[in-house]
Amino acid sequence: MKKVFIYSFDCERRRLDAERLKNYLLKNGHSITDNPKKADCIIAFTCGVFEDVAEENLNKIKRFRRYKGRLIVAGCLPEIKKKEISKIINGDCISSKNLDKIDSFFPENKIKFKDIEDSNSLFISHNLSSIFDIIFNFDIIFKYLSKMKIFNVIYKKFKLILLKLVFGKNAFIIKIFQDDIAYIRISWGCPNNCSYCSIKRAVGNLKSKPFDTCINEFRTLLDKGYKLFRIIADDVGSYGLDIKKTFPELLDKLTNVPGEYEIIIGGLNPKWAVKYKKEIKEILKRKKIIKIEVPIQSGSSRILRLMKRYPDINIIKETLFEFKEAYPDLIIETHCIVGFPTETWSDFIATLNFIEEVNIDSGFILKYSENDQTEAAKITPKITKKEIIRRIKYSKKFLRKRGYITLYIPKRRNLRFDKFEK
Repeated sequence: MKKVFIYSFDCERRRLDAERLKNYLLKNGHSITDNPKKADCIIAFTCGVFEDVAEENLNKIKRFRRYKGRLIVAGCLPEIKKKEISKIINGDCISSKNLDKIDSFFPENKIKFKDIEDSNSLFISHNLSSIFDIIFNFDIIFKYLSKMKIFNVIYKKFKLILLKLVFGKNAFIIKIFQDDIAYIRISWGCPNNCSYCSIKRAVGNLKSKPFDTCINEFRTLLDKGYKLFRIIADDVGSYGLDIKKTFPELLDKLTNVPGEYEIIIGGLNPKWAVKYKKEIKEILKRKKIIKIEVPIQSGSSRILRLMKRYPDINIIKETLFEFKEAYPDLIIETHCIVGFPTETWSDFIATLNFIEEVNIDSGFILKYSENDQTEAAKITPKITKKEIIRRIKYSKKFLRKRGYITLYIPKRRNLRFDKFEK
């Protein structure tokens, strides 16, 4: 039996994979160690969503290579950075879409990976960046606490205090706050073709989890006492396209289950928000869905067309307004990319204006980072890194003047923003 060290980057989907892998190893008699020096095997779940992130993960792999344990690189990087990884290790790689083949690395295992249920909690990786993942989601985690009058007084300051916590305790802190959230992954893979994204190669084509399995997972977790659920996938809105079901059908079934609970929808592509607007509005009126993440990426229709995203920004605005009308307490979060090739200043300002006009509750301003294997890599002219950083810093000032609390992460050069009126 082996001692295994598992590392996972912040991506929720990879951390679900890592937790499932941990359960697989434990059920086969292996042990999990927190010290890579003592490991017989090191398994690193990587991410390559942006070039900077890919580089960060490659550096992590190089550090793991120094230890004596067999190094296996998993996640998205084996598909996105094949050449770079081949210079570090020889062949011990497995991509996200092929994770079922992990058995080949553990031929002695009697229980197969495919027989291990999907995880409903995130793997807690002992790495510094994990603390940011929790900080970024405090607006939801503390929603229950904010119902208490005394907590409303300290709510705005609490997040900033947590930033000062001793980093060595981050795994313990993460555990405290994640115990209350149940994750339900409803599908794998993505049918979209965003021009800037390289992740699709790693996650593969859409594979929806069976409808009844999703419902049974939800009921089981509800019976265990969970009251806050996060629905995620590589592309949640495409759920069911391969099994003759739809995402609204699943939401309808979930929100009709009796009980006291609330649901967060993670990463709803605007095209699905628009397509299923009528059905989602009716479901929102049940007040079970408390937050929807709708990554618009840009407030400019011209840029959205280049990104191969849903391009009609006015219809997206209208859709989000109608969501808020259906359930005024709904939290809407978004992601925006700054510095996409050819983005003018007016394109950039259109993104900030969108955030203000729709009164977005929270979100990220992300620095565009190019992968040379994407379509966007061929689009010119490019925006310089210096200009991108200038725009992110301008975003910080713009949003602060409009009542947002902002958190700038210099290492990633990304900006998080939140409103705390609710």
